[in-house]
Amino acid sequence: MEVSVGQLVSGTIISSDSDDGEWKSQTYVIDVRECVAYEFELTSVGDGTVGVWNSEASDYIVETSLIVTNRSATFIFEGGGSQKLHLQSPKSDVPSPFTFKVTIR
Repeated sequence: MEVSVGQLVSGTIISSDSDDGEWKSQTYVIDVRECVAYEFELTSVGDGTVGVWNSEASDYIVETSLIVTNRSATFIFEGGGSQKLHLQSPKSDVPSPFTFKVTIR
């Protein structure tokens, strides 16, 4: 699913669009500019873990947990163009409702 900078996205992870073993994920695509700082805001509405994983980051850009349900983080993409954002949750925490938004910092 394609999302825009500044768009608030709400969803629930209930299944996976790829086989991630013990993780369930939904993939979103966003167009970004090279070397621009982006602010990621993530809220897990339930009590499960949810994270935004990206291959350029090689890690979670931002992740919530049972204790911290609202988090934000800044990330600078070195390359511009389309980037895949994988909203992931452990299989044991599904269904996992969430909201997220990406803005230019």
